[in-house]
Amino acid sequence: LNRAIGGAVNIGDFALSEVDRIEIHRGGAPLRLGSAAMGGAINIVSRRPGATTKGEASVWGGSFGAFGMSGFTTLSAGVLRLDLSGGFERSDGDFQQRSDNGTVGNFADDYLTRRHNNDASIATNLTRATFSLKRGWTLVVASRVFSRENGIPSDGVDRAQGGVSRNVARFATLHALVSAEATKANFLAKNLDLRIAPFFRSIRDQFTDPIGFVGAGASDANGVFPSGGVSLDLTYLWGAHQRLALVADYAVDSASLSDAPHSTSAD
Repeated sequence: LNRAIGGAVNIGDFALSEVDRIEIHRGGAPLRLGSAAMGGAINIVSRRPGATTKGEASVWGGSFGAFGMSGFTTLSAGVLRLDLSGGFERSDGDFQQRSDNGTVGNFADDYLTRRHNNDASIATNLTRATFSLKRGWTLVVASRVFSRENGIPSDGVDRAQGGVSRNVARFATLHALVSAEATKANFLAKNLDLRIAPFFRSIRDQFTDPIGFVGAGASDANGVFPSGGVSLDLTYLWGAHQRLALVADYAVDSASLSDAPHSTSAD
């Protein structure tokens, strides 16, 4: 979940419609979560396909122009189980506020205005297919796409050209993940289980500020964070309660950053 240049994770990038449960591991984390979780881990488990065909859909609305919809369906046919889920949420977020007109100490020229560019939208999709293959193999192929766009709140005044603008500064992010997991019980020997899980992920962030409302000057900053890797687990059930596990992880993260300033002109 982390970008290559930082360890922070935005939990808001997950839609509740695609989450089955959240596991919190204090102290030592399970070996299946990798060797990096030395001080504990939070494991967000996505929704798994069920054994029967079913579905669910919901629509909601609220104040400040907020509305959303989400749904999921599970299909089962023979050796295939398919899970599809997705959702969309949006809020205008605009509200009325008092502006000091740029003169903090002068209350005579204050006026009421409407806060603009406070909108936000989120779209997400999760697809997972589970195949029960011959000789005890199970293959899971999954893809996840997440998109979020939001404005940087302003008082609605476009200081470069005058008038009202809803596009003073914007931030957008796009996540795409493709993963697979192959498992086999009793691999080569009784009570020896094998798990192989490759993945590829790409995150793209974009910050657009045409008139330099935020920071120093106009900018169009882009960040691309591709990563990929594979995990190999061998677990041996030793007795009734003991497990002996061998875990190997390999991952590559990279980052590409650019900033192409906008050129602005005024008559």
